[in-house]
Amino acid sequence: MATQHDPGLVDFIGVTYHDPRFPQPLLEDIDFSIAPGEAVTLTGPSGSGKTTALGLALGASQISRGEVLVLGRNPSRLSGAELTQLRTRVGYVAQHGALLGNLSLLDNLALPLRYHRHTDERQTSTLMAAACALLDLDLDDVPRVQPAMASAEMRHLVALAKALVLEPLILLLDEPGSGLGGNAAREYWRLLTQLRSRRPLAMLIAATDLPSDRIAADRTIALPPRVEHVRERG
Repeated sequence: MATQHDPGLVDFIGVTYHDPRFPQPLLEDIDFSIAPGEAVTLTGPSGSGKTTALGLALGASQISRGEVLVLGRNPSRLSGAELTQLRTRVGYVAQHGALLGNLSLLDNLALPLRYHRHTDERQTSTLMAAACALLDLDLDDVPRVQPAMASAEMRHLVALAKALVLEPLILLLDEPGSGLGGNAAREYWRLLTQLRSRRPLAMLIAATDLPSDRIAADRTIALPPRVEHVRERG
């Protein structure tokens, strides 16, 4: 049952989501709110609905019961243009980054600015550099290569900078640092913690495993296993 709480930048209010392929709900009576500067991590095994919850915040699916509010608006009730506008205020980092392989790292980073803001080259470079600086990355140090030619660490950093380049209020992260080695993964999570001190983002993080040294979140919500053998749903 939904509980009363102050509205946040992201609100899940008694949310239940049924995947039509399965008899039981993938998410059931999920209730939380994320305030500016706060981070919530959803943990659980594959198939527990972590990635699905991120998709609901992006308006990618319709919930079965309850309500999802992002910046006070229900994504599922918005027109296409309104949803696109809302998504410019929400940064999203997919698992492994999901950079476009036919574009260079720099063009991937510039893509949101060129598509949504139509900035000129000077403005684009300024905003790209600002996003990189939040991660202690110099724009000049980003290789002029396609993602497949870059290190895993650089791909993850560029994907995160890309999610920040439109100066969002909310950041959604799916399995942060997935595929990175131990030290590199710890450094990535350190950057997430540092980012929170530099920008009052509301973060929603989906993570199958959350070692004790990864302390980016204020709260952790453990989702129970729901569906077996569904890897894509996370």
